[in-house]
Amino acid sequence: MGNNTKKVCILGYGIDVPEKNLKLSRIAARELSKAGITVVTGNLEGTFNEALSAAKSENGKTMVILSEDIKAKTTNLYDDIIRVKTSSDKHKKIAEVCDAAVIIGGGPGTKSLIEQMNKKGVKIVSISGSGGAADEIVIENGYKTDRPEDGINWLLDKL
Repeated sequence: MGNNTKKVCILGYGIDVPEKNLKLSRIAARELSKAGITVVTGNLEGTFNEALSAAKSENGKTMVILSEDIKAKTTNLYDDIIRVKTSSDKHKKIAEVCDAAVIIGGGPGTKSLIEQMNKKGVKIVSISGSGGAADEIVIENGYKTDRPEDGINWLLDKL
């Protein structure tokens, strides 16, 4: 995968994901893939699995960044994998490699990662109404919307 490809991470819940959020994740990943953006996740479950599947359904490029405690299944859902030691290292690596982020829900890990991205000036789209971090955290370089298509269009203008 070329280093010049723009990368956008999709952040959210890994477990107990509302169906609405799974749908939002699929929409966001498809729109990113159609635009030639690599979809990046930090897990393989819940929101992340949906995003990876949707990106691949559009023949999109995908990348996962996983800490050692997450088992990497042999799967056709990702083109590239980066392994790091801890969850904290995973968040640092995601903030380092991603050009932007889309938040759909999310818990404490998402909040921590967004704080790092805010400090770096990374562009962030927060999907309102998806709960958790997406509704709670202040984004400094971003756009809040309840429509992922609008958020992706905003991101594409900024990348």
